[in-house]
Amino acid sequence: MKLQPFTWGKTPSFKPSFVSEAKELFPNSKELHEAIERGSGMTGMILSDLLDTEPMEFGYAEILNAGSLDELKRKATVFKRKANLYQQFIEGSCYCA
Repeated sequence: MKLQPFTWGKTPSFKPSFVSEAKELFPNSKELHEAIERGSGMTGMILSDLLDTEPMEFGYAEILNAGSLDELKRKATVFKRKANLYQQFIEGSCYCA
C-alpha cells in the first residue's frame, strides 16, 4: 500500500458514490451539499443533525399513516440508507483513497 504524502491544508475528498447518495437522500439540504463539496468535517455533524430529526418523522404516526406495507417498507429502507450513509462517514470509508 503506497502512502500519500501529507499536505497541510489539503482537504480529503469524498467518494463520488457517497456524494451522490447524500444528495439523493437529502435533496433539500443545501448546507449538507456545500459541506460535502468542500470536503468539510462538518459533513458528519450535519448528517447527525439531519438524522436526529428522522426518528420523529419515522415514528408511530408514520407507521399508522402508511397506506400499505410496501409504502412502509420503502420509508424504512430510505431511513436505513440514511443511517448507513452516516455510518460510512463515522468509519471513514466515504473518503477517496
